Amino acid sequence: MKRFLKEDLIKIHLNLFKIERAMKLMGITNNYFTLYDELEVFPSHIHKHKDEHAEAIMLLCLGILEALKVEPEVETPEKSIEVTKSINLTKATVK
Repeated sequence: MKRFLKEDLIKIHLNLFKIERAMKLMGITNNYFTLYDELEVFPSHIHKHKDEHAEAIMLLCLGILEALKVEPEVETPEKSIEVTKSINLTKATVK
């Protein structure tokens, strides 16, 4: 299996960082974004180890997924059916 180069991870990190900042400007925040900020590993920190950037990427991905999580309600004449799709994100880890 091919591993990402550090430069590739930083590019991914930068793109996710831009999405996260745009969401914050729209007032969207969650615990994953808070954990990301507390990690203090940002795309400009090119001296950080690639595993640290991978952890930051994981937190950003989880935060974006959490922000996009939608639980739509489908109306039918007979009844209302609640459609819920959720991902168990609490067990996700970076290796």
